[in-house]
Amino acid sequence: MAAVALLAFVWSLTQPKVYQADSKGLVTPAAVSEQPGASALTDSLAKSKAKTYLQMALDRQTATLVIEDLGLKTTPESLVANISASQPEDTPII
Repeated sequence: MAAVALLAFVWSLTQPKVYQADSKGLVTPAAVSEQPGASALTDSLAKSKAKTYLQMALDRQTATLVIEDLGLKTTPESLVANISASQPEDTPII
């Protein structure tokens, strides 16, 4: 029994590391105004920023920074191919 456990442990060391995470984020402007009509403008700005952040999440340059920061052994293209990100329509959520 101990030999099987040892063999399983050694086998697990030879397997490539796989990272997986799920998250959601709400994009909001840094400052919210109390002025009339500001709420609609704030909402529009947040949705616009969410679209930009979505593009950045799937960008080759962002992938390069992540690879360097985490010391991964992969290419930016390969990393981006394994990432999914979406923005529900008409929301500031990514």
